[in-house]
Amino acid sequence: MKVAPYLAAIDVLVQNSQARGECFGRITIEAMAFKLPVLGTAAGGTMEIVVNRTTGLLHHAGKDGVLPLASNIVKLATNMEMRRTMGKKGYERVKEMFLEHHMSHRIASVLREVLQHAKIHSRTTNSDH
Repeated sequence: MKVAPYLAAIDVLVQNSQARGECFGRITIEAMAFKLPVLGTAAGGTMEIVVNRTTGLLHHAGKDGVLPLASNIVKLATNMEMRRTMGKKGYERVKEMFLEHHMSHRIASVLREVLQHAKIHSRTTNSDH
């Protein structure tokens, strides 16, 4: 399913994941690439993607987040300039951090770290025998 037509038709993305939140919200990145501000739950990967009050607005998960989310929806629905500014900053963040080459470098870095840790662990385990 292509999301582009849907993202092009909206002004704000609401990412209201509950409990532990979204692991890594691809739709959040896609919305920011469309210059949309994101209203997201302050949990999980959303906190790594959305910069509160810069690229969107975060709210707490569960009942504590209901009124702030409603307030944030009204705030962005009634303030076009805030939507545009956050959308532009979100787009810049995607270009700086979340393009394919950025992600592949991060994944490679994590894999190198895991392999290095495994080598060290293997050496210490084998030297104990």
